[in-house]
Amino acid sequence: NPPNKPTKPSGPTNGKPGTSYPYQTDAIDPEGHLVRYGWDWIGDGLVDQWDDNSGAYYTSGVTITTTHSWAAQGTYQVRVMAEDIHGAGSVWSDPLTVTMPRNKAVQNTLFLRLLENLVNNMPFLKYILGL
Repeated sequence: NPPNKPTKPSGPTNGKPGTSYPYQTDAIDPEGHLVRYGWDWIGDGLVDQWDDNSGAYYTSGVTITTTHSWAAQGTYQVRVMAEDIHGAGSVWSDPLTVTMPRNKAVQNTLFLRLLENLVNNMPFLKYILGL
C-alpha cells in the first residue's frame, strides 16, 4: 500500500525571491515502510525535488523539513507527495499558497537614486522644490 496523503506543507506563505525558506510535512505509511518526499514547488503536478534524507529515507510519520527558494516573483501552489521505499506513491497533499512579491526596497532605492540624479542635474528643480 502507498503512504497516506501527506499533511499540507507548513511554512512561510510569503517572502522575497532568492531567499531560502523552510517547509515541513509528514506522511504515514500503513506498513511502516521508510518514505521519501517529492515536492512540487510551482504547482504543476510534477515533482521538482525529491527529499530522501540523503538516500536513507525517513521514518514513517516523522515531520521533515526541507528548504526552498524561488528565483522569481509569483504565487506558487506548494504540494508534496510521499513514496515508500518500495516505490508506492501517495496522492498529493493539499496545496500551500506561497507568494513571492517584488522586492520594494530595491525599487525604492533605484527610484530615489534616479530622483536625486534628476535634481542634481537640473538646478531649477532644487529651486522649484525648495531644496
